[in-house]
Amino acid sequence: MKWLMILTGVCLVAALAGMTYVRSAAHDPDRWHVNPTDPVELNGANQFLGAQVFDADPTDVAARLKRALGGTLLAGDFGDGFVTVVVRTPLIGYPDYVSVRITEEGGGSRVTLYSRSRFGYSDLGANKTRVKRVFAVLAGS
Repeated sequence: MKWLMILTGVCLVAALAGMTYVRSAAHDPDRWHVNPTDPVELNGANQFLGAQVFDADPTDVAARLKRALGGTLLAGDFGDGFVTVVVRTPLIGYPDYVSVRITEEGGGSRVTLYSRSRFGYSDLGANKTRVKRVFAVLAGS
């Protein structure tokens, strides 16, 4: 019984250490601030790239996008139409990076979102869900 208590304690300490690392790991803008309209290698299940055209001015779309994404600005400027935002998962706080490019297209705005997880091999569809949610918010506004 004593060994079981020790093993449980070690596992809890390891889990807390892992969660602390995930929440406090530094973010490198040189690595994560990428233009999603450039060719992106989609080689894992923990990323999603999507694009959609909206019938609105790029400035208006940028303002609505800033509210829809939430998170913390890592690099870029919404006014310039190119940003990367750090969005955290609700429970543990895993950082996901969302790079956004807004370009003018045919009187409207093309929004390209590239959402990817920093840790793990599968995000259980969280990045795809995020991109589709943001597009739905932009379409409904």
